[in-house]
Amino acid sequence: MPRPRQPFDTKPEPPPNNSQSSVVDRRELAVVFGLVLIGCALRMALPGRMAVEHFDEGGYASNLWFDVDTGFQYPARHLYAPPLMPWLLEWSQILQGPNVWGTMLPGLLAGTLTSGLVWWMVRPCFGQNAGMAALALCTFSDYHILYSRTCLTEPMLCLFLVAGVFGLWAMMTKNDLRWAAFAGIATGLAWCTKYNGWLPLAIGISGLAAWQLFDRSRHVPFTRTVLLLAVACCIAGLFFLPVWWGLQDEGGYR
Repeated sequence: MPRPRQPFDTKPEPPPNNSQSSVVDRRELAVVFGLVLIGCALRMALPGRMAVEHFDEGGYASNLWFDVDTGFQYPARHLYAPPLMPWLLEWSQILQGPNVWGTMLPGLLAGTLTSGLVWWMVRPCFGQNAGMAALALCTFSDYHILYSRTCLTEPMLCLFLVAGVFGLWAMMTKNDLRWAAFAGIATGLAWCTKYNGWLPLAIGISGLAAWQLFDRSRHVPFTRTVLLLAVACCIAGLFFLPVWWGLQDEGGYR
């Protein structure tokens, strides 16, 4: 309720700040959906100009060209990346054929979803305007568009890493075990995509330490947050456990 105006009080009331509103109206959703579609179109445009050009791309996308003698994968593929991205590429090629769409679709979808995920992550943290700005920056980022048009691990890693960091933030602020599980699953998928996919856990631990040092007004007990973070770490570890176990014959995970 606005304060009553006193005599000779000429100072105008500040306008209501709707940038931090938690309500997403239809107009905002329409703009978000439109920008995500534009980002999808930019990433999928001119398919004839998409090709496997990087050496690592060839290693990830060539499972179908090897037999049981090489374990149905590029020789020493474990030295380049964990198996999730090659597995997705293999099934994409099985379903669509070993053509440009079968090879590039996982990266294209990951890049498209990342732009919407960035909006979903930034908006509750910094408000509506910041969320829309972040969405636009990701949608029209030439570097992100370029990497999305490859079958490298970076677009998939970026998707899961952003999801993991957001899940950890929501876990700490909402004191919710479900967000801990979400963060653990997202981090585990990132870890199975690239060997540095555990980075959301490092970000969460360092953020929790800074939070404890500089902001003691938190309503969530520190011990409860540590417990939730441990749950997220365990879930991420369980996702990576099959990859770690499969590396034992190759000398382990160094």
